[in-house]
Amino acid sequence: MFSIIALLSAMAMEAVLSSDWTGKLLQSVLDVERNSLAVVVLLAVLVLAFTMAMNYFLLHRVAIKKRTY
Repeated sequence: MFSIIALLSAMAMEAVLSSDWTGKLLQSVLDVERNSLAVVVLLAVLVLAFTMAMNYFLLHRVAIKKRTY
């Protein structure tokens, strides 16, 4: 489940930036024109914030024991 969330956020970043084959494929399949640089940067920051929030919530639930020497 969590790896799917990570994969979707990576694919969303590639689609926004159209930086890799996945982003170019999604844009060609959906027939979407590339947006202006300001919109691309704003969308990239939003995807990054979502990814950071998901990482925080996933890691916040993990119990980490202190090491005792």
